[in-house]
Amino acid sequence: MRRRFGCPADRPLALMQFGGFEGLDPLRDWPEQDQVHWVVQDLAGRCRRDAAALSGHWLEVLDVLEALVTAAVNSAAETKDTQIQERTRAWMKDLGLPDTPLLSGGI
Repeated sequence: MRRRFGCPADRPLALMQFGGFEGLDPLRDWPEQDQVHWVVQDLAGRCRRDAAALSGHWLEVLDVLEALVTAAVNSAAETKDTQIQERTRAWMKDLGLPDTPLLSGGI
């Protein structure tokens, strides 16, 4: 994602989802900065050096969330650390996601 969005490796990515208000663009009033790279659904046709629009990469917020969950589950499945696996299982339960055989060595 960093390469795709042009985000330096030392800058955190922050996924932001604003909803419920047509035309809401909070980044419009925020100054550009170098501490965080914002990832938003749309930038309303403007470019910012500190932000990337998912729509410009044919993605949606749910695509990114799915990729993050998949990466977390795969990473937990590869480790032999049962604490990491249990924390991942609890996190998935908190999100309302089903348990996966990956965390039980079933796949």
